[in-house]
Amino acid sequence: DGRAELTALTQKVNELYESAISAFDLRNINGLESVETVEEVIDEMSVALENGHIDRVKEGLCTAELGSIYLQTVSNLERVADHITNVAFSIRKYLVASK
Repeated sequence: DGRAELTALTQKVNELYESAISAFDLRNINGLESVETVEEVIDEMSVALENGHIDRVKEGLCTAELGSIYLQTVSNLERVADHITNVAFSIRKYLVASK
């Protein structure tokens, strides 16, 4: 279950990356809406995955050691998503400065 969840989260981060790069490359303020939407989904997924995994550890379906690695991976993917979002939203400064 954990591997499939991490794969789904990674795919969402990749989707965010594609949206962010598109918005950044095109200096498209409207594209930031998509970036923000996907980033919010990633935040929600991260919380759900963390809670679900803690439940699996409590039920004995996963070890604490693997659980720790899993939770760190979820946290790191969520942080990557935050950084990607920051890059995309940096075009606001660029567009304001160029006016």
